[in-house]
Amino acid sequence: MSTFAAPRPTNLSARMLAAFAALTAILSTAFLLAPPPLAALGPDGGYADEPALTDAVGTAFTGYWSSGEAGLTPDLERLVDYWVRFHIFKTAFAVVLAIVLATLTVRLWRAFLAAADQPLGRRAAAATAGTLTAALTLVAIMLVMANIQCTLSPLSSLATFLDHAPAGTLTGVRAQLHATVATGAAASPPVQHLIDDFGWYHAVMAVLGAVTAAAFAALSWSQWRHFARTARTARRARRVHVGFAILAALTAVGFVLLAYGNTGVAADPAPALLAFFEGGW
Repeated sequence: MSTFAAPRPTNLSARMLAAFAALTAILSTAFLLAPPPLAALGPDGGYADEPALTDAVGTAFTGYWSSGEAGLTPDLERLVDYWVRFHIFKTAFAVVLAIVLATLTVRLWRAFLAAADQPLGRRAAAATAGTLTAALTLVAIMLVMANIQCTLSPLSSLATFLDHAPAGTLTGVRAQLHATVATGAAASPPVQHLIDDFGWYHAVMAVLGAVTAAAFAALSWSQWRHFARTARTARRARRVHVGFAILAALTAVGFVLLAYGNTGVAADPAPALLAFFEGGW
């Protein structure tokens, strides 16, 4: 784990900060804009814009519902393949962005620790920037998790585009889900496949949440160790270490709760899927 172990000399020039800022801006823009055209390079192409994707999902899902089979129809299979490619690119950009932001955070806090003789304004600027980039790193990590989840469970992810599917199709799905939840009635193969995939969708996030919680717990433990080993006279360094130890521990608890909640849905996905189709989840 990267830490702020020692207030050693740090070269964090204005030029280096500008380079990090530019790289962050480029990666953020790429994360937002690049995946659609990159995903469209696949054998089946892509979609002109989000309304075109939404229309395609509604049409393909209606065909899948009407087929009565668990296996995806060719139209829905093409959409799923596109969506996997889309989120693979999203994940890649988010991973690099998280690494860049984490690196910048470490450099900023090391600069803060090494700036004991610098003016207050400079120290405050380093601390403020380090806090901001730490928060942005957490956001980037959550983006990585969400996009891995969508990559591994694209069908449930695509369900968010079903707002404009034919009303009859959505009514039929809701009716079957309601019967399954209320009476345990067997669902049709397509609906059962949706239920199973929705469970997998949440199981993926449960695992990701647990792994991320373990990583932040390890970071917290590392910071506590550095706090214990830092001389009592180095008050600024001790405050930084204990601050990050507490924040990392709280973040780990948050991800444990995320994993716990998703585990519950994964174990019994039908009620949550019904709530999703009824717009209450």
